[in-house]
Order: sequence, then structure tokens, then C-alpha cells
Amino acid sequence: MTNIHKFSLNEGIEHLKKDKVLLKILNLSDFNYRLSKGDIFQVMIRSVTSQQLSTKVAETIYNRLLQFLDFEITPLHLLSKPHEELRQLGLSNSKVKYLHSVAEYFSSTENAEKDWNALSDEEIISQLTSIKGIGVWSAQMILIFHLDRPDVLPLGDLIIQNGIKNLYDLQSERKLLFEECTEIAESWRPYRSLASRYLWHAKDLIIK
Repeated sequence: MTNIHKFSLNEGIEHLKKDKVLLKILNLSDFNYRLSKGDIFQVMIRSVTSQQLSTKVAETIYNRLLQFLDFEITPLHLLSKPHEELRQLGLSNSKVKYLHSVAEYFSSTENAEKDWNALSDEEIISQLTSIKGIGVWSAQMILIFHLDRPDVLPLGDLIIQNGIKNLYDLQSERKLLFEECTEIAESWRPYRSLASRYLWHAKDLIIK
């Protein structure tokens, strides 16, 4: 079943306020709802480039890549660049392979012109994770921050998992913790993406 694609931010906040524990972080005045810009290919290139790097370092390397490609990052242009030349920009061996995998996927006209809004969250995760180097977490970030899908719960993200654990004073670990977090988040449907955004935003307040 295709998920809800658009929603009212105010309606989402009012729904989440029914959870009196989550309410503690819903009144943050500096919360800003933003979406990433560009098409999915561009967003994924930036995402792969930024993986496991500080914001400053990631921005530096991404800007080097932009300049190296004459500010025109296209699948074919990226594929035309040898592995070693991309490595010299500060990218690891694995990241160069992943960038080429993303470019290979989107070099297909069918994938480049795909109507992602016509697909369910599950279908998008399945298709994006077929690309080497793209995991479930990365696909979920695309869903939340680019496609504006309202009901994604990225429990593989430690900030989300630990945020729920600390906010709700959970004592469990691993599988049981995952199950308890999932159960708590059931009341957030169909706005689990919005709740997750608040958990990320409030991480310094609730992560012990």
C-alpha cells in the first residue's frame, strides 16, 4: 500500500502532542522543517560523499567533487572519471565504488526518469538498497528528508534509538529495546518521520 505523501505539519505536531512524553521536545522553538534539494541522484551523491564524515570535511570533499566535474554531476560524467582521479579528491576506495554504483544505476533512462512519488516506501527502499553501498538507513534518509514521506521510523539510527530509550527511560538493550521503541512509536503513526526529526533535533537534550 502506498504511504501518505503529503501532510500538514501542524496536524502532525498536534497528533504527536497526544504522547505526553514526546511532548517534552515538541515545543522547541528553533525546530525547522527542511527538505533536501535536487533530484534523488544528486541527493544520493552528496549522501555517499558525506558518510561517516564531519559536516565540515564532508562539505569540503563534496565541493572538490563539484569543481572536479565542472559543477555538472551527471551519471555519465561521473562514470567517465577514473577511480584514482576521484580518490585524489579525498574519497576512500569504497566511496568511489559506491559513487560509481549510484551513477551506474541512474545512467539508465528508466531509473533516471522514475516517478518515485508513485512508489511506496517499501518499494523505494527495495530499489535503492539494490545499489551497492546504499543501505536501509540511507534509503530511509531519502524518504524522510527528500521525498517528504511522513511515516518512516529509522530505528537503525542510534540517535533515534537512544533518544527514545532515554526519553522514555527504557532499561532494555538490543532486540528488546528495538521492540519497545517500535511499540512506543506506534502511537506516532502516521507521523513517525516528524517524531524522528524532533528526536534528531533534540539529541543534545535527551541523549545521556
